[in-house]
Amino acid sequence: MNTHRRHHLQGFFIAVALVCAAGLSTVFAEYPDFAARKARILEVAAGESEYNLFTIAAKLRTGRDLPQAYQMIDSMVHDRAMGGMFYSYTMIGLYLFTRDLLPDSIVQKIRRAYRDRTMYRGDTENHWVMYYTGLYLASCITPVCISHRRHGHTNPAAPGSTGEVPGKTLRNPANGLSAG
Repeated sequence: MNTHRRHHLQGFFIAVALVCAAGLSTVFAEYPDFAARKARILEVAAGESEYNLFTIAAKLRTGRDLPQAYQMIDSMVHDRAMGGMFYSYTMIGLYLFTRDLLPDSIVQKIRRAYRDRTMYRGDTENHWVMYYTGLYLASCITPVCISHRRHGHTNPAAPGSTGEVPGKTLRNPANGLSAG
């Protein structure tokens, strides 16, 4: 197996483990062996030197190499070459998994990346799912729906949203608003 494929598979398995650890931790909180396995997976991932969002999330969650982790995030939100479906999906995953540990300056940079960056959607169904899931979740963290901002629409489901944009109103059958 070539090195690139091995690193790709390793990153995939770390991603699956982190998602499972994050999502199931509340479900299995009463099982001490689950908590121990979760902690072990995070420790192993935090010890990796690979430059990716999964390693960063593990470093932040475990408190290991925090200056390096923050520098890595900062670099990734500024790198406009990164902007495809994998970025969209994994960056919002990192944000949601570590938002309580991120300084406001990084949170604002992540939001700006989703708002300003043109991201490549991909050309297969699974890439589309990652792309649109990332955009949808990103739109849930801000009152303005990021994926429709350029078209003058807002996200009426977002906290604090009025459903209005100067000169336009989003059609929403739930509250009776119509296009204006």
